[in-house]
Amino acid sequence: MPVRDHDHRNQPPSPVRIIPEDVLEPGQESGCPKWYPDWSALAELQPRIKLDPNKFLTPVLTYGPNNQQRGFRETVFLAVKLNRTIVPPGFFKHSRTDKEEDSESDAHIIAPWHRFDISALATMMSTADPMKIGNECGGHFQSYFKVKPGYCSGIGQIK
Repeated sequence: MPVRDHDHRNQPPSPVRIIPEDVLEPGQESGCPKWYPDWSALAELQPRIKLDPNKFLTPVLTYGPNNQQRGFRETVFLAVKLNRTIVPPGFFKHSRTDKEEDSESDAHIIAPWHRFDISALATMMSTADPMKIGNECGGHFQSYFKVKPGYCSGIGQIK
């Protein structure tokens, strides 16, 4: 089993925000902090739960922000159970909460590091850079599975 024994008397090291110097993000010119994590530094961390570095899991999240957060938490659980390194997914703006949401452009995709602390996740479990995962997998998925039945088929609708 990839999960190491954990002694609750010994607290895990506090996550350190690891940010590369050469990444410029929107808002920085007005004083906002950098958010993009330094994946090379994160790779040097020793996570509490070491997962298979050659197998990956990433979700496709649906619905609003709360559903996306819950879906990601479920993905963390599945990654441990399936022994797969987690690839943080993109999140999506919600049309009812963001009037500027435009599903025709890439502007509606929100980077995962704008939704949660990647450094904290990397201290807990094995993670991979979502921007470079295509290089690891030959640019395609080997397999996929749908966790919840009826998501897209309309089976769950009341008639």
